[in-house]
Amino acid sequence: GPYSRPCSVNPSAKIIVHIPISKLNQIPLPLLNRFEKYILTIEQAINEIVATKNCLTVEGKNIFEIIREGCEDMVVELHEKNQLKELLYGFVKKETIDSILYQIATKSLNFTNQITIPKTFSIKKDTIEFEQNRNLINNNNNNNNQEINAVSKLRNFIRKANFLLLQIARPESVFQCKILPQAYIEEYILNQEHLSVINFLKQLIIQK
Repeated sequence: GPYSRPCSVNPSAKIIVHIPISKLNQIPLPLLNRFEKYILTIEQAINEIVATKNCLTVEGKNIFEIIREGCEDMVVELHEKNQLKELLYGFVKKETIDSILYQIATKSLNFTNQITIPKTFSIKKDTIEFEQNRNLINNNNNNNNQEINAVSKLRNFIRKANFLLLQIARPESVFQCKILPQAYIEEYILNQEHLSVINFLKQLIIQK
């Protein structure tokens, strides 16, 4: 600005300024030129967390890479190819899926034995979740093969992560999507609220 005043500054003082990329073009160049500039992403935050943990790996891939691939497959097949990018409202590449993975990473204390997938904002608290757990238990009881058990758990993790993506799906696109799996339709219609703002707000107030 037009006014300046000398002041004492500790030689070890550091200043970090966090600016969203969308606001970068509004920052005066003289100010930007006084700083080193780095781009920080959610993916980098995830990698930082994973690097400090003993993360479960399958065929050389960690659990987060596998869940990411499962989510990306849903986006490509349903959102992009089938619904021409009209299914997931507000979806942003490299941000939406990464934000889900970051939630999982911050909630999971032990990546080797337990992965915590955040629950969807639900109008019901059982139905599909119960069915998933029951199927997983049956798999464990009927087959002691560790490899098959691991595949079942991975599929369960991916499905739960995809249910989080399903929260931003447009109702009209869901009804037009003929290849949406039955479990996803049940989750969307029975467990999530997409048709009534009033019911959504009521559940939001109750669950808060």
